[in-house]
Amino acid sequence: MTAKLALVTGAGSGIGKAIALGFAAQGDRVVAADIDGAAAEATAKERPELITALPVDVADRAQVDTLRDRTHAEVGVPNVVVNAAGWDRSHQFLDATTEFTEKVVAINYLGPVYVCSAFLPGMIEAGGGGRVINLASDAGRVGSAGETIYAGAKGGVIAFTKSLAREMARHHITVNCVCPGPTDTPLFAAMPEKLRDALIKAIPFRRLARPEEVAARCCSSLRMPRRSSLARWSVSAAALPWPDDKLPPIRSTEPGCVAVQRRARSARHGP
Repeated sequence: MTAKLALVTGAGSGIGKAIALGFAAQGDRVVAADIDGAAAEATAKERPELITALPVDVADRAQVDTLRDRTHAEVGVPNVVVNAAGWDRSHQFLDATTEFTEKVVAINYLGPVYVCSAFLPGMIEAGGGGRVINLASDAGRVGSAGETIYAGAKGGVIAFTKSLAREMARHHITVNCVCPGPTDTPLFAAMPEKLRDALIKAIPFRRLARPEEVAARCCSSLRMPRRSSLARWSVSAAALPWPDDKLPPIRSTEPGCVAVQRRARSARHGP
């Protein structure tokens, strides 16, 4: 599958920006959406012939609906949706305020829910199938001290992805989940230095993943054959993308749905 039009949230920086530019490098049209409109515009300026910038706060359902309406009217109906917007701050759980908790959950969990709810009806009506890629986190798979609320929200994204995949398969829309580990993004840079150092030391390669490495997984997923039985898969990219010829085999675990876990095992095994 080659995307005719990809919507990417969180496209103003970090992994979202790398994904937007990755799709454009493949010749795909892209809507780069971000709460920071100027940052989204900066992304679009790198490939102005292919990328359109639009503002959105994914935690605000009304803004998400406006994004959908503008995207449909000004660019078209996306057949690929990437939920890459995210936010967090390091907090011990008992120090987290209600305001902080609600913000983390709204951006990291409700954001993907709102975007999927707004854009999937148009994708279904178009009748050509499509792809949804949700950016979760390895924190949502294994937990992360100091990021308990964030980890819980990202764990919710993983479960949401698996469940939505079951519902969308009949429409030939696959729903996939990518779970990056520590990555060189502005979000990571905002963490306390001691926490950053500890996370890097836990990686055998002793370096962060680059946004472009995570983006490569997302963009290359469009080259996978789209089959009704391949509804969802999860990529855990903890430090580096694992070579394709070393990935574990696909294994069927559920009736009517093949679950694939592709793990970049550098965080646990090293070279």
